Order: sequence, then C-alpha cells, then structure tokens
Amino acid sequence: MIQVNLLSTERQAINASIARVRAALRNRSFSGRNSHLGKMINCPICLQRHRENWVVTGIKFQDGKGVKKEDDTWDVETVRYQCVQAFAKPRYMFQDDGTPVPMDQRPELIANQFTLKGVNGAKAVEKKRILPHHNRRDLLLVQRTIELYPQHAQYLADPKEAMREARLQAQREIAKAGDLRSGKRLRLKKISRKSRKINRRTK
Repeated sequence: MIQVNLLSTERQAINASIARVRAALRNRSFSGRNSHLGKMINCPICLQRHRENWVVTGIKFQDGKGVKKEDDTWDVETVRYQCVQAFAKPRYMFQDDGTPVPMDQRPELIANQFTLKGVNGAKAVEKKRILPHHNRRDLLLVQRTIELYPQHAQYLADPKEAMREARLQAQREIAKAGDLRSGKRLRLKKISRKSRKINRRTK
C-alpha cells in the first residue's frame, strides 16, 4: 500500500517549525521556563546568590499577625523582593542650635565615583594588587643604580651594558652594607665559611 502525503509544501514547513519550537521549549533551562524570575546572579548589594527577581508566596501579615479570610482560611499573598542599595549616613550631625539632625534628613555617604573601589565596591579590589608597591630594598637598588650609571656610561658605549654593570655594582654594595649592619648575620656567614674550609681539608 502506497501512502501519499497530501500536505502541501507550505504546511510541511509550518509543521517542521512547530516541531522545532516544541523541542526548544522542552529543552529550556529553569530561567527560560520562568523568565519572570530572571537569571541567577551574585548580588553585589546583599552579597548573596539569588535570582534577579525573587518571589516569595506566604501568609499575609498585618501588624505582626496573620490575616484570615471570611471562611477562616489564611490569606496568602505573593511578594516580589528586590535588593535595594542602602547607603550609610553620618552618625553625628548637629544643627546650628546644637540639636541633632533627624536621621531621615541626613545626607547619604556615597563613595567616590571616580575610583575602581567606589564604582565596583570593595569586594572587587580585595585581592592582591595588580601592580604591588616596591619594597624598600628595590627602591634603594633603583636609586643606587641611577647614581652609579654615569660612572659606567663613560667607559661603555652600550647604554644597556652600562646599566647592567651599574645595577650589578649597586646590588653588591647593598648586600655588603646589609652584612655590615647585621653583625649576627656576618658572624654566621664567617662560621659557615670556616666550616666549609675544614670539611674540604678533611676530604
């Protein structure tokens, strides 16, 4: 028995499109199935992970007590919550006559909007610095290298070679000065040298 498809080409295309849409709807994620809730976000306000718009359904309360209907059933309501950014206010603020300014009339303390910490918050910059500050020894090395560079530049034609020699001499001078400042460190170094000499003689 031969089966003949009596559907037109337009109808076949429509049916194929409907099938693709149904497959896409079945394979949607939770956010796709509940678009009113939004995606999961790391909220920078409450520092928690939740939906963009989260909805809570529960018993309706008024004056701290649950509300009941005429048929003695609890009145249920759906509340949509959104995190609202709150700013700190001055703790101590007085008027000209010495009376404190009401809390609702005090200005909000907003961070500087021209810095990374002020715009993105302290959590964005809580890790190690991208460009850390130089320590005292590195700053001293740079300063001493700049001072010694003219002495090597007049004998060496290559500026890089002169800078390398100046840096090497600066490193040696700083290390020697550190050894002289630390008497205990110098004594330990002498003891280790003496012990190595004794070990070489005994071999």
